[in-house]
Amino acid sequence: MIDTISGYMDLSKDDITSIKDVMESDEGKEWKNDRGFTIVVPLSNLSIRIKCNEDKIPHKFYFRGSLSKFYFGNNLKALDRESTMKAIKEISDNLGVDFRKAILTRVDIGVNIELEHPIHKYIECLKSYPRLEYCRYKDSVTFFTKYSSKSLIFYDKIKEIKNKDKDLYRTFSKEIRNKNIIRYEIRLRRNLKYHLKKRKIKVRTLYNKNTWNMLLGKWDNGYDKVMKFESLNEPLFLLKEYNGVLKYLASCGLSYVGYDKVINSISDLTFDVKNPRSKRSKMKYVVNSILLESNKNSLEKSLVKELDDKINILNVYNYIN
Repeated sequence: MIDTISGYMDLSKDDITSIKDVMESDEGKEWKNDRGFTIVVPLSNLSIRIKCNEDKIPHKFYFRGSLSKFYFGNNLKALDRESTMKAIKEISDNLGVDFRKAILTRVDIGVNIELEHPIHKYIECLKSYPRLEYCRYKDSVTFFTKYSSKSLIFYDKIKEIKNKDKDLYRTFSKEIRNKNIIRYEIRLRRNLKYHLKKRKIKVRTLYNKNTWNMLLGKWDNGYDKVMKFESLNEPLFLLKEYNGVLKYLASCGLSYVGYDKVINSISDLTFDVKNPRSKRSKMKYVVNSILLESNKNSLEKSLVKELDDKINILNVYNYIN
């Protein structure tokens, strides 16, 4: 569940000796600046950036990387609470400091879900998220806030590994390579105090049971808020309803122009009104209403229902564990 984390830790006098041993790694890289030195050392799949004064005495380090990749070697497997604790202890042992005390500035919550059909078909069903922008790129869709303090992303995990880490991809069996696996993540990059309702967000907070359930709740509720529709089919049934001709023509027009193009065109509009953002939101609401009306007979069909069911199963499992 927990994937990428980032943050920092101020070093005490007792920590300095242990960190100096890490600094002497053959794989470390060193940079000098006006305030001293920065030494970057890879720790499995984590990057440790150590800040030192002019005498190369370390006083602080920053970290960033995938906790599941550090522990498992890849993030196809998801960390549960117990393995999260073990991964953090292992990092502490490697660094020689109590990593649990480090301050968090980012947390990604991600799970891989195996599905029956090619992932792009499911991505096409994920249309919008209230008050968030979105970006579609190849086999992925991202819903994000203006300053990316929070984002939700869905993508084809096997293709992502193939494109980014060919060496890892080659270690997979043909059976794994042929699987349809969607990755769903929530990325909390800023203002963790607000997201997690705590004054201090330390690494040890990650495996606290209440925090764990809160993170899982954000992951689950985030998915629920995504507007999901199957690809539009010609909705002849609308002709039998009140204002059926208008509904039918609106639906056909939306299908012809394309949902993404209509939403993007609305986002680019400017209005000489007090709150143009609110006006654009209302227009998008109308578009989504047309889509919902057109798809009301197909919402329970295979793609969306399958994804819903898999998310619900994972949610129950994680709460139990």
